[in-house]
Amino acid sequence: MVERRVAVVELSSLNHSVMVYNWFHMCRENGWQFKLFTTKEIFNVVCEDIDLRESEVFIFERMSYFEFYRASKSLSLFDVAILTSLQSYFFHYLVLLLSKVKFVVTIHNLNAWFSIGSQVTFRGRVKAVIRSAWKKRSSAYVVNSQNMFDYASFNQFTTKNIAVIPFSLRQKSLEWLKNSDESSGFTIVYPGMVSLKRKNYDLFLRLAKDNPSINFVLLGKLVDNEGGQEVVKKIDSSGLLNVVTYDRYVSQEEFDAVMRRADLIFSSVNVDYCYDGISEKYGETKDSGISYLMLEYALPLIVNSGFRNFKSLDGATLYYDDYDILFERIKALIKSRELYAEMQAKIVRARDDYDLSYYASKAELMIARCLI
Repeated sequence: MVERRVAVVELSSLNHSVMVYNWFHMCRENGWQFKLFTTKEIFNVVCEDIDLRESEVFIFERMSYFEFYRASKSLSLFDVAILTSLQSYFFHYLVLLLSKVKFVVTIHNLNAWFSIGSQVTFRGRVKAVIRSAWKKRSSAYVVNSQNMFDYASFNQFTTKNIAVIPFSLRQKSLEWLKNSDESSGFTIVYPGMVSLKRKNYDLFLRLAKDNPSINFVLLGKLVDNEGGQEVVKKIDSSGLLNVVTYDRYVSQEEFDAVMRRADLIFSSVNVDYCYDGISEKYGETKDSGISYLMLEYALPLIVNSGFRNFKSLDGATLYYDDYDILFERIKALIKSRELYAEMQAKIVRARDDYDLSYYASKAELMIARCLI
């Protein structure tokens, strides 16, 4: 294996810290040098999963232009820099283009990068100009799923190499999962930030009202400027004592503890998503984290029928069109442990398609092409 020097830049999102985990372990698998460029807040989350030496971290203390300039000089010492996100500090990120390093950009929203449409806002157009600069400078792209790759290929968005590296390659061992506490009763978890812009909560709360013996958890921070407090008001006004919410970021340790006790993942995805006037579609132009959570914790999913899950997980996914179907399918799953075990076994088999060593070899191929 050829030794590489790989930098990973993650400055935008705590929720994207799992991609740092992926690249750290792929670099270790391939025997490459690794360095993380990140904020102190994201670093503290990452440290829960991986053991980094001081020399392997560049911390942005103030997110100043000078720090970005220093980072650009440091990045020039590496063969490749992986941008796992570009979602904030857009103008600051332009300073990194001064670096001589080869960049690989992770795309989370295909239309935002390649097909903004005619309804885009002024802010969206400004971001599009900055993304254009990054597209010219990038040597390759990463998308997180085959669904996104197929969509980009079909629409011929780019002639540059696109590699599929899943959003999360983290998987809890079956031994760890088996040692969960089952005394707390059946638990349904709705993971992710609580945002009315991204998701719908009416059916979840109706389920909680009709099933007081079941535990319901909204496992993510309430986003106040996206309707999070409105959801809490509905819970309080309905007297739902069996629904748990969080008004802060949920640490990985706490997230793991809740998911370990969980029996089922619920989601109601607003499949057609619009931001800055740019339309995206979950399952095609962007991914939802729920698919990766199924794999990590070996938990079945129930989700609205408009959502397109990965093919390998379809057999462990229950779909619903309305509340009556949702209610009946959950009741059937609780009643039949055989059905539940069958769905869980399908997830375990699907895990074979998300092997870290396999994607480490794909990363090697992508980076080798970048350096030709």
